[in-house]
Amino acid sequence: MIESFEDLGIRPELVEALASEGIERPTELQEEVISILRSGHSLMAAAGPGAGTLVTYGVALLERLDATASGPAALVLVPTPIAADELAESLARFAVVTGHTLASLSGLWAAPTSAHILFASPALALDAVRESRLKLDAVAALVIDGAAAIRGLGGWPAVETLIGLVPSEAQRVVFTLPLDLEMEEFALRHLRKAARFPAREAEPAGAAATERIIEYVVVGSSKDEAARVVVSQAISGGAEHVLLFCRSDDRAADAGDVLALHGFATGAPGDAASPIWVSAETEPTAPALGSAPERTVRLSYDVPPDRRTLLRRHTRGGRAVVLLLPRELPHFKDIVARVGFRPLAAPGAAPPALDAQLTAFREQLRQAIQDEDLNPQILLLEPLLQEFSAAEVAAAAVALLRRRPPVPTAEAEPTGAPTPTDAKPRARPPAWTRLFFGVGQRDGVGPGDLLGAVTGETGIEGALVGKIEIRDTFSLVEVAGEVADTVIRALNGTTIRGRAVRVDYDRAERARMRSASRRAAGP
Repeated sequence: MIESFEDLGIRPELVEALASEGIERPTELQEEVISILRSGHSLMAAAGPGAGTLVTYGVALLERLDATASGPAALVLVPTPIAADELAESLARFAVVTGHTLASLSGLWAAPTSAHILFASPALALDAVRESRLKLDAVAALVIDGAAAIRGLGGWPAVETLIGLVPSEAQRVVFTLPLDLEMEEFALRHLRKAARFPAREAEPAGAAATERIIEYVVVGSSKDEAARVVVSQAISGGAEHVLLFCRSDDRAADAGDVLALHGFATGAPGDAASPIWVSAETEPTAPALGSAPERTVRLSYDVPPDRRTLLRRHTRGGRAVVLLLPRELPHFKDIVARVGFRPLAAPGAAPPALDAQLTAFREQLRQAIQDEDLNPQILLLEPLLQEFSAAEVAAAAVALLRRRPPVPTAEAEPTGAPTPTDAKPRARPPAWTRLFFGVGQRDGVGPGDLLGAVTGETGIEGALVGKIEIRDTFSLVEVAGEVADTVIRALNGTTIRGRAVRVDYDRAERARMRSASRRAAGP
């Protein structure tokens, strides 16, 4: 088994930079994929945040790309501008030792379109190309990180355009969860002869003979408070020990310090006097769990990056709990399903008695949690989850949903025409209508804010929202023509980023409509 990045042949200064961030042992994804990407091969990977995707393609790009080249040699497309900024900052810490420059099209970066590795949402990247600010003729690698989420947010048409603009010989890399039929068809068209991850599905060695329940807790930003809650509940509930798993020694030391600061006695695994054991190992060699392993709660502070780590941490012992950031949820459910465990949201307080109507509504929410691809919605909500608890965000969303009256059908629609919430993706692209929004850059508004406002207030699908342009004091948003009136009615008078917004047809669009009306009226 590969124990370090040195075993992968990574240059020593980059190995040291990774270790300084607590990244010392490669995940299963990194073991299998980094060498493939370093050689320039294309890749289709069923993987997402939590599996180590950024380090996987980031290290490969830093190893492979010429640091003396001018202009973008790699374009990384991600679901949102916020994600682009955060990922660029994370990878830039390692690029310092290789001499590469990194940037994002969102945020404050010096000369972003001249960086060696450029992160961007598809809409912003396509805008920059159309405005001749970004040239793709020298791009040697195109990475799509979070393809299914990009599609769910309505950014897929821009991806299809951009992939046709990069050189045909450029490396193409796609990370997606889920890897569904639509993504498979995309791979057939654009990633021929690409390597695959996982290469094949096989039963992992040591899989539990019976189904094991593994609980999970989705946290807003910091896992420290959630860890204290789980630890406190476990000890008060009769557990002898809580075995806390972290991804590195530094992480384990930090988590132990936080728990100790709040009065919890922590120690190394095997310390009988300490109820809390903190470990950076996937399965400490000591101690054996004693005569009552079912009274040891195993808690993953960091999400297991792969199936083997999940099995080593959580096959034995009693209750198993994993703490997750919102973006890690798809990865967690993917690896849990592959080993045959059953995920279960950690129980909260018992709900009060509900009448039949509210019980039915709660059941609809439960069904949506089980059946829908929630990753795009989680990405939209991620900025709010950094300010408020998940319970507050969910309660606010439900309050808005339950008090909003049904959106009236436009008078011009024929009887029986589908409402916006019933709209299905069309085989051919919709005819776009451009709308004026009276908020812009000065108001701190980004494309994700406008997309979230349009889809959230109207219930229409993200596929019915097209190009979004953010200007200084206003914005222009393309929507499918048949829902334009609905968007105007639903958004006028609402607030975005705390600013009241006026929505109307763009001036050019109004002129076109008046001209069409005069032609229809005749002489």
